[in-house]
Amino acid sequence: MIPIGISGKMQSGKSTLAEKLRDYIERETDSSVIVQPVIDGLKEFVARAMFESKWWADNLKTAVMCSGTTGRECLQVLGVTLRQLNPDFTINLLQMELQSFDHLDYVLIPDIRYPNEADWVHSKGGVVIRLLRNPIDSEDETETALDGYKDFDLIIDNRDLEIVQTFAEAKAFLAERKVI
Repeated sequence: MIPIGISGKMQSGKSTLAEKLRDYIERETDSSVIVQPVIDGLKEFVARAMFESKWWADNLKTAVMCSGTTGRECLQVLGVTLRQLNPDFTINLLQMELQSFDHLDYVLIPDIRYPNEADWVHSKGGVVIRLLRNPIDSEDETETALDGYKDFDLIIDNRDLEIVQTFAEAKAFLAERKVI
């Protein structure tokens, strides 16, 4: 299974790019692929424990809990706290999620946020793409931890690009590197 990591700030287009790449890879290469965020397991926990919901839904990102905290803020606080206990917490979580998908050719990971996560993708023979759009300008650790990272395989300045153009750059890079 070849991992393709996507990094970028909040609302930079990471998930949209991952979905477009998944659709393209499945359609054009006859390969099996999944989009698997690093923190899916944590999202499920927050959905159940904080919102009494069985599944995470995008509306929970902005839903406000009784404490005045949004689902996204809750994920950030929990993720940072758990990383303080074990810096590889997110990698361990991802590896557990991927165990049942050994048969797949590709995994697209649309939420690479820390250097050790990007390094893990590289250690598995994958690539990491960085998107530069930054509409929120958050200073949260989960948004800034990769700002100085030097080993991105591709950096796409998508601040003024439509998703079609961002996708075209990513697709061309992956084909040129013979990843897909």
